[in-house]
Amino acid sequence: MKSLFVVVFIISTCAQVKNNKAHEFSVNIWDYNYSMAYTTFYKINSDSIVVTNISGVVNEENKILLSKETNASEQEKIYNFLSSFPLESLANEYTDPLVEDGDRKKVEIIFANKKKTIDLENFYQKDIDQLFTVVNQVLDKSMQIKYSK
Repeated sequence: MKSLFVVVFIISTCAQVKNNKAHEFSVNIWDYNYSMAYTTFYKINSDSIVVTNISGVVNEENKILLSKETNASEQEKIYNFLSSFPLESLANEYTDPLVEDGDRKKVEIIFANKKKTIDLENFYQKDIDQLFTVVNQVLDKSMQIKYSK
């Protein structure tokens, strides 16, 4: 009986690990601010969020602004959004060639064995705006991604 319990426990644990693997995702966002010589880097995955200020100044260290584990509700919110996100139909780059400086971002999404990197340069893209809106829902207000039309 004791060995039966151990076998059931091991199978149950393996099933939970497999289930968690099925819900894995990664969203990396680089929000460049060239005029202030820094980049805000958002690393969101299936279990945590880390926001880092990457300095563009020589000898200045990067600074972690936020590091937290995500709760089940936050994980589910992002996962569900990514489940219907049109990853494959998005272009690799959206650029307004008439603007040389300004709002520049890079987004990398890894989801369901697919990986997509998208560069945004002074260009509004509706689907990316929706992604930022979902990400902002799990961030402190002071660290939210600013993106406008």
